[in-house]
Amino acid sequence: MSNLLHWQSIADASRDPAIVIDRDAFIRYASASARELFGLNQRPAHSRPFTDLLPTDLHEIFLQSYHDFFEIPRPLLTSELAPVRGIKRDGSEFPAYVSLFPLVIAGKLHALATVRDVSTLIEAQRALELSQKSLRDLIEALRMGSPSTATTASCWSINASQATSATTPRANSSGPVSAI
Repeated sequence: MSNLLHWQSIADASRDPAIVIDRDAFIRYASASARELFGLNQRPAHSRPFTDLLPTDLHEIFLQSYHDFFEIPRPLLTSELAPVRGIKRDGSEFPAYVSLFPLVIAGKLHALATVRDVSTLIEAQRALELSQKSLRDLIEALRMGSPSTATTASCWSINASQATSATTPRANSSGPVSAI
């Protein structure tokens, strides 16, 4: 099955926004979630280049990578590199992983692009890095015998015990327990 309807149904079944792109990097089809995310309902999606969904500074890079993709068609996952930036319907940018998969429609090579907004992932990574830095700083302060070590250590243990008690359900509690 190599017709566009087949690939449209696959794009619509994807949990991530999915877009079918032709060799010239024009959108042939966008799933409902892609149309919503990028605001593709204002103008027929098939008359828009995929680069409209990217900041201007990424157009050349994308087009070169896209050309390379057609030279040796194989799955291309930006998650193996670094997130790219997309432009939402409101004009705001967001970090995303874009994956390209080769597909054939009516005997011509196309790409199926899936887009995953990784804003939450990046925020979680930053929070983890900050937490790890705080822990390293605390360990270093304890090693150095810093004057504020006792205060810092007691604050750390109080915060840790509050976090533990806030997330531990109580036997006689009715209703959900929320973290502080």
